Amino acid sequence: SKARRKELEKGENLEGLSKEEKRARKAKQRAREDRIYTVSNILLKQDEDYTKRRRIWWAVLAIGMVLIVAIGVSFHFAPVSSPVQMVGIVLSYVVILGDFIYDFVRIRPLRNMYRTQAEGMSENKLNTLIERAAAEEDKKDSKKK
Repeated sequence: SKARRKELEKGENLEGLSKEEKRARKAKQRAREDRIYTVSNILLKQDEDYTKRRRIWWAVLAIGMVLIVAIGVSFHFAPVSSPVQMVGIVLSYVVILGDFIYDFVRIRPLRNMYRTQAEGMSENKLNTLIERAAAEEDKKDSKKK
């Protein structure tokens, strides 16, 4: 019923079509969604605020993971749990959970904004942006060699 609701929201009804026609329409829709996803990623990579926030996210996640590993190693050397180890475990999980909340509050709105922006673009605009990004990527690759 979820898929049916989604079809009705898009205004597309696949009833009465042959399997091949349904497959063709679904493939066309998936191709458009792939182009939208690609363009939204291109726009995100161009946003300095997004890249800064992602670096912060990765750094905090790494800190949380290092804390978990350090506590795990400390359990190896001192099998009896101490209050310091328990505080370390709680702290590491708080850091990681806080990092995912940061992603939800600060990064996800940017992703959603660029996704919405890409959904509003025409097919020609999507294709132009994809081609331009591919050309820039090829230029970067040729400079590296």
